[in-house]
Amino acid sequence: MNTKIIKGGLSYFNSLIQSKHRPIPLYVNIFYTRRCNLRCDFCAAIKNPAKTGLTLDQWKECSDILFSLGNRFISITGGEPIIRRDLPAFINYLSKKSRLHSVISNGRLLNEDRLRELAEAGLMHLGVSTQSLIPGKHVKSQNRELFEMILKYKKKYRFEVSALITLTSDNVEEVPDIVRFLGQKGINVAPNIVTSGQGSWWFRNYCPTLQFNKTNFHKLKKTIDYLSRAKNVIYSLSF
Repeated sequence: MNTKIIKGGLSYFNSLIQSKHRPIPLYVNIFYTRRCNLRCDFCAAIKNPAKTGLTLDQWKECSDILFSLGNRFISITGGEPIIRRDLPAFINYLSKKSRLHSVISNGRLLNEDRLRELAEAGLMHLGVSTQSLIPGKHVKSQNRELFEMILKYKKKYRFEVSALITLTSDNVEEVPDIVRFLGQKGINVAPNIVTSGQGSWWFRNYCPTLQFNKTNFHKLKKTIDYLSRAKNVIYSLSF
């Protein structure tokens, strides 16, 4: 394993112990940008994006402030963070300080050059949103070859990889096949269910496919039963 990940993990553990005595923002999600190259029906992150986001130097300053408060893990999301050309510089800044971090990407902008650039900057973890492996079924349908490319760089640069799956009524029956395929590749999976009511939130749109009811609940239950037994599900299903 990457020695910086080990060092960052020890720092995280120490801060975790301290969190028993005082509130600490141990794990933080940041929206590195709200811009995105996709338009997912259940995501509202790209709605009304600011004309200008924080600069690289401002994000560095934010990360330092968070660190001083006890933060030891930053999840870099969006939007699509890879859209920003200064992302490798920010990763490099965090990596040099051995701060645990993860980049959450839809994977569509990843190619050999971009992945190498992120890896050489010191990437510690890459999370790839994966709603389907069936071409054209969803805007976040992933090409199986993408994971082969990622694994090649994972082996060389020793960063961690996982797939993030949001369970919907559209993909709930396919999820076991996705998890099984990724498990054969040695890739862990982080599943989640997102609540969607009739309103609209700052992060989630109202989306019918996020709804489970009496007619499809048995499909959800069957998939959850499978996930509870799958060895490559890295944590319990989150809601």
